[in-house]
Amino acid sequence: MRAIKDCDKCEYEDCERDSKEIVYSRMLEKVIICCEGHADVVEDEGHPEYNDQCKNCGCRQGVN
Repeated sequence: MRAIKDCDKCEYEDCERDSKEIVYSRMLEKVIICCEGHADVVEDEGHPEYNDQCKNCGCRQGVN
């Protein structure tokens, strides 16, 4: 299970902003931590029908 620490940076490509969100990447097939802006981008990967939040770890994820 992923958790965000104060010093964690966004894991989206070359972003250096602080992480604020936990999100499942359908492209990477794993949970990553992202800044708010990139969390929205990752959540929309593959144009899901709707978005949900995992009941186990709390990550945001797109669902088809």
